Amino acid sequence: MMTIGYLIGAPIAILLLIVFFTLYIKSKRLKESRINDVSKLKQGKVHNVFSLNFPLTEEKKQKVLIYLNSIDAKTLEGTNKEIISYINANSKALLGGIFNLEATKFPIRIVVFLKENRTEIQMDDNYGFQKFKGNAKNVFEQKNKEAFEYHFSMISQLIN
Repeated sequence: MMTIGYLIGAPIAILLLIVFFTLYIKSKRLKESRINDVSKLKQGKVHNVFSLNFPLTEEKKQKVLIYLNSIDAKTLEGTNKEIISYINANSKALLGGIFNLEATKFPIRIVVFLKENRTEIQMDDNYGFQKFKGNAKNVFEQKNKEAFEYHFSMISQLIN
């Protein structure tokens, strides 16, 4: 009789944990997606800034927006006309697992802005709750860096 309780209770507990983390991540991302002041965005655990030695013109900004729309990014305009964009749902990444997910499917935030006559492209992981250790942490960091390089390459090719 006790075995039946464990057989039923364990899956329910796991399901409740998944639901809790999914709701937590969605509420966190919703809150973050309302922030349009770049200076108030929290830096991700994996973070990189790329710089291009030319200004971000309106024409170039439109090309970036077209690219981001083509990959189903959720984009908003910053208080100083920056592009703030969120790519890939982190709930899908959480359920898919970091080991099984392609680097380009990792949830990241891309911010494109003008700084001192240069185009800056800031990228942060947007995975949500993570307490990775050892190999999982290395895979998490490596795949985010691959995603950053990929999206930077795509954007820089469009606006160069």
